[in-house]
Amino acid sequence: MKIAITGGNGRLGSEATSYAQSRGHQVTVVDRQGELGAHSSILDLTDFASVESVIGRGRFDAVIHLAGMPGRARVAGDVLFRNNMLTSYNVLTAARRASVRKIVFASSETILGLPFETSPAELPIVETSPTSYRVSHEYGTVKYLEDCVAQQMAAEDPELSISAMMLTTIVLPEMYAEFARYEEDARARGYNLWSYTDVRDAAQGVVLACEHLAPGYERFILAADDTVMTTSTAELLAHFHPTSRLTRALDTHQSLFSNEKAKRMLGYSPQHNWRSHL
Repeated sequence: MKIAITGGNGRLGSEATSYAQSRGHQVTVVDRQGELGAHSSILDLTDFASVESVIGRGRFDAVIHLAGMPGRARVAGDVLFRNNMLTSYNVLTAARRASVRKIVFASSETILGLPFETSPAELPIVETSPTSYRVSHEYGTVKYLEDCVAQQMAAEDPELSISAMMLTTIVLPEMYAEFARYEEDARARGYNLWSYTDVRDAAQGVVLACEHLAPGYERFILAADDTVMTTSTAELLAHFHPTSRLTRALDTHQSLFSNEKAKRMLGYSPQHNWRSHL
């Protein structure tokens, strides 16, 4: 496939680019920084005309949209909101106008009920888990609105395939050394039920989603198979979420964000976890 990856010079984007190329795809990186080249375009993604020009003339089979300021970015809320919302609108709209048949975008765990101050009725969390969305920060608000835009686009175009990748906290390999300190305050790390995704596995997931061409809109949770804790999942639940009903049996350290749909439909298979680094 001929694929454009926005944010392709970022950590997740660069991993996704490498993984896509390893599977035989031709990748064009679209980013606001990096080196201009035969397979890269450097532009301001908040400028619609620039985005439409690159995606329109690229004749891409698919667009993987990973660009945007992260939730931890130290910028004013209005700056983050404007940048991320405009960037996502521009990329998704330009892709649709260019008749790109497959769009994959980085959605987020933030719209699945974070932070879990109130115990979920059922665990593990799945793509259809009932949530009461709470606007608690600009990053999460944009992710919620992106989801609405994508669903509307898919509903209006029966041939369009859109995959929303609900990424749990992305972790770089060098961050695994920090995990031991989570045992000192399990509550603090419980905001997303102690879940994480290795950046290399996140890259695998978004590229596999790009190859999933069934029309319509689908959400996919990407998460590691395990939690960030040495304390067992059963002990964590007994202490912090005793009222939540388990819908399936769980392994000793199994994640409370289910990646079963991504495994079943995309062939997603996490290859990296922090325990192998102990």
